[in-house]
Amino acid sequence: MKLLANPVLVRMVLPLVFAASMFIVGVWFVRRLRKEMVADLNAPTPRVENAAAFAVATLQSVIRQLKDKEEDLLRQRQAAQERAAATQSIAAAVLTNLETGVVVFNTAGLAQQANPAAREILGYATVSGMHARDLFRGIAALRSGDGTAPGAIEEAMERALRDASVFRGLEAEYATPAGQRRKLAITIAPALGAAGECYGAVCLVCDRSGASTN
Repeated sequence: MKLLANPVLVRMVLPLVFAASMFIVGVWFVRRLRKEMVADLNAPTPRVENAAAFAVATLQSVIRQLKDKEEDLLRQRQAAQERAAATQSIAAAVLTNLETGVVVFNTAGLAQQANPAAREILGYATVSGMHARDLFRGIAALRSGDGTAPGAIEEAMERALRDASVFRGLEAEYATPAGQRRKLAITIAPALGAAGECYGAVCLVCDRSGASTN
């Protein structure tokens, strides 16, 4: 107690105690800071790598989706082509066995194709490349019940191609190249696209009298 009451001793001891306390606090702080630095160095925090991995994964997902979409479109295109081919086959079969003659003309009025009935009725082995005026040159008279018949078959074809006019119920006295006389019923109509564009004309020909030799 006498020692603690000595002011000189107290002034000497207090600085030592304070210094020792600060030393201990400094050592603790340094050790804690060192632990935190070591923990930061060892922690798996490559944020840049994680962002890059995320970007790569996202890109791969987009590529897979695009590839799946492309494959789906390819399947749809193939299915559409198969349906179109089946439709063409059915149409060809119908035209081949149809008793009505069908002649398809392009925009220049030239016959592109005809079914067997048309070739039989008109008396030609082939009609490809023939103009309407040459194909129907055996017509002696052209008329219609309502009086709207054009003067000649080529005029009807021209108006069908130019104005999209349709001619139904035309009747004609016709002689084949071999001299057989027939009474024909003719329909001429333009072949129009979805936007109204003209792709040519279609001519339907029916034999209303049967073949007879002149």
